[in-house]
Amino acid sequence: MTKDWILALDTGTPNASVAVVSRAAGLVYSRNEPARTHGPTVLVFVEEVLAEADLAPTDLAAVACGRGPGSFTGLRIGMATAKGLCYALGVPLITPSSLEALARAAAPANQGATVVACLDARRQEIFSAAWRFDGAGASTQLQAPMAGGPVAVAEAVLALESPEPAILVGTGATLYRQELTALLGSEARLPEDAPQTPDAAVLADLAAGALARGDTADLRAAEPDYIRPSDAELTRDRRHKKELK
Repeated sequence: MTKDWILALDTGTPNASVAVVSRAAGLVYSRNEPARTHGPTVLVFVEEVLAEADLAPTDLAAVACGRGPGSFTGLRIGMATAKGLCYALGVPLITPSSLEALARAAAPANQGATVVACLDARRQEIFSAAWRFDGAGASTQLQAPMAGGPVAVAEAVLALESPEPAILVGTGATLYRQELTALLGSEARLPEDAPQTPDAAVLADLAAGALARGDTADLRAAEPDYIRPSDAELTRDRRHKKELK
């Protein structure tokens, strides 16, 4: 058996997404379902996809984990799970962007497109980032991940100067569809049937490319990409400011 199987997981949204993928064999086994608690769910999904693929954990070449942004708790669970598997199996960790996986899943085949991945960040904000896809599989990041309200996201989209209307996808685009449509008009499209959350199968494909390039994460230092401070950090900072007065 060619050892190119990659186990991928993304737990930064209310969906738990897990997949095991072999590029060489062209096979994908996945689970992508809402989960109340990611901890138990993601491990169950890992067992299920490995069993469905008739694989043992030792058949894996690498483990990939979406680095976010997304839910702080969900991201920490995913990263801890991925790291634990890597330590136990002695395989590399790869941490693709969850937003890039979302954008890639929405990119049209065989034609160029600018895709803006948007995830609900709560606090009336959106996590977003943009990529240009050439229709042949290659992509270029146009906008780094950011967190901001609909106005800030719209301004970032307009600054892209896309040759065609940008495609906005994800839970953030859906939640703020009315505001974004009013702000962007003909400069953007918000397809109703677009993917809403990152798919672990797409993460695995991104990870396969990274593995081929030798682009793996430092297992000890790897951390989720939170983009902004957590509620706990904000509360701590406010308390500290009050104490200084």
